[in-house]
Amino acid sequence: MRFIVSGALAILLSSGAATAAAAPAPLAPICRDGVCDGADAAGAAERAVNPHGWVWYRKITLRVRTDARMAWASIENGAPSDEVWIDRSWDAGSTWEGRLGVIKIPANGRAARTGMYHFDDPAPARTGMLRACGKAGDRPEIACTPWVRSAESPPALHRASVDVLMGAYDGSKGMWGPGEPEQGIWLSANALTALIDYMARTGDRRYYGKIAEIAARHPSGLPRTTIEDYYDDFGWWALAWVRAYDLTGEPSYLDKAENIATLIKNQWDTVCGGGIRWRHSDHIKNAITNALYIKLTASLRRRQRNANWLVEAQRTWNWFRNGTGGQMLAGTSPGLVKDAVYENGSGQCVYFPPIGANTYTYLQGALAGGLAELYGASGDVALLDWAAGVANAATSRLVLGSGVLYYDPEERDEGLKDEANRYPSDGTAFKGVTVRNLRELYDTSVRLGRPTGNWRAFLLRQSESLIQDGRSGWTEFGLHWAGPLRLGRYITFGTQQSAVDAFNAAYGL
Repeated sequence: MRFIVSGALAILLSSGAATAAAAPAPLAPICRDGVCDGADAAGAAERAVNPHGWVWYRKITLRVRTDARMAWASIENGAPSDEVWIDRSWDAGSTWEGRLGVIKIPANGRAARTGMYHFDDPAPARTGMLRACGKAGDRPEIACTPWVRSAESPPALHRASVDVLMGAYDGSKGMWGPGEPEQGIWLSANALTALIDYMARTGDRRYYGKIAEIAARHPSGLPRTTIEDYYDDFGWWALAWVRAYDLTGEPSYLDKAENIATLIKNQWDTVCGGGIRWRHSDHIKNAITNALYIKLTASLRRRQRNANWLVEAQRTWNWFRNGTGGQMLAGTSPGLVKDAVYENGSGQCVYFPPIGANTYTYLQGALAGGLAELYGASGDVALLDWAAGVANAATSRLVLGSGVLYYDPEERDEGLKDEANRYPSDGTAFKGVTVRNLRELYDTSVRLGRPTGNWRAFLLRQSESLIQDGRSGWTEFGLHWAGPLRLGRYITFGTQQSAVDAFNAAYGL
């Protein structure tokens, strides 16, 4: 097995493939200025950003010395008998000197490092490349970092993470993939939103033309409509078109958003006291569909569309506050938002089993962002008070001790719905949605001189953790923002989109 996405990304190899192209080991170590291959790395200063590889939750790192003349390999989060080593190539990776400085994690240990090895050989003058490789002691797979040259600097991570995301874009479909049909639809809407937010915040317009391309692929604004449509999917696409309008000023994008909002509006019924139903075929009321509808309708009114959209936004928020089901989801005071309710056979409004009472991270972000937008349309400051309560609960309760977003029910599947096809699961986008909306609430609060709690530090912490512990290769990102990654193939466009959201949310803070 040889899994290579591109030359800049981490790779996963079988043990046979790892040695098939290896060149013979050198007869003598390279020495420069009195320092030879294999020298101890103790006390050596390393670059702030180095490439990683992952194999069965072990992190493999090529640690480049600050003078870029030597590097060493390390393995972390491992177990005794795990191995790590350096490969060196003189022909751009076609062949290599393998397993230089190979070392095993000792008994009772969790980590190990090799000695340092030179990139280049002054006699004869040869320019080389290094990578770090490693494996679990009880498994055959080998993970390697990308090849690195001494003159190579780390990429600009925010920009490069967008490039990786766009590598998963299929222009013939106007969608990202691979993705199972249902997940692919709503995750693609969020990928488009993350891309637009990136362009809006940074000014980088390299992918500006993709907006019109996607719009042309989906004249209605939606990839498809069927009897089983999920109306939260509609909301994600409508909000992406609002973002597109904000960036481009193209009225047809706002028309798409408004047409989709009309379709969603027609799904209001009286089950559980009101609210928009989740999908056409049943009467489940979930928080995400209704939170997105608040944000969408408030957005339309803020952009001078019909005043009735503000009425719709307020009606939906009133259902959260006072409707039977809405109050079960939002609570009687600001706090964590729950997922879904429905009417059981006895006509009682209850939490939809088995996940209805779960407090997924994206629910908190979506409602907080929706209320911030509704404040913009109505001027009702009490909305920001409630949004702040939700944000404070999320940033203090849905986190690890390190302050990184984590909610166990959305982390368990490792980010894949279908491992064989590498289809991302829903949860891959959840944390990205959360920080995207928290940044919007933060910006609104700063403009008004309102308290922002720990939100700035929180947003910065998420991107920092992704760089340190959630990254593979140079700029691929996994589901777990505090790590570890199981294997490189668990990185998908869904996890990448969330990472772009995290960098967007931290940008300029």
